[in-house]
Amino acid sequence: MATGKTTIGQRLAARLNRPFFDLDALICARAGRGITAIFAAEGEEGFRRWERAAFEGLEPACPAVIALGGGAVTQASIRAALPQGVWISLRARLETLRARLSEAGGDRPLSRAEESLEALYARRAPFEEGAALTLHVDKGSPSALTAQIIEALCAL
Repeated sequence: MATGKTTIGQRLAARLNRPFFDLDALICARAGRGITAIFAAEGEEGFRRWERAAFEGLEPACPAVIALGGGAVTQASIRAALPQGVWISLRARLETLRARLSEAGGDRPLSRAEESLEALYARRAPFEEGAALTLHVDKGSPSALTAQIIEALCAL
């Protein structure tokens, strides 16, 4: 959440000449409503069902860049599919996330949940250990961060 997955993903896809898919946008299109509305009506469990279905419905004809929602990796079925590609985790310090969420106006349901941001961060962290690359995104422009990813991909 608030690490720049969509912005960096779009730039990476353009640089690699690959299609880009934003899982959150696909969920909203399929559900016909926004993420906040899905959470309000169905809770996190309902949202995760939508997320799983959208991910499982992705069958790009060629390699693609896919921006997963921050909690997608907590789902075993999604994690199981990640080794088929190169999984890149974007990480930021809690202070950075708080600042970005505040700037965005708090439109993230889980950022307003009873669970603190620290607890959410800690709960998700172990799931992200399987990433081929972890990029810390506290500093640097989206262009510079995209260039770092390209450089790391070339080294892989």
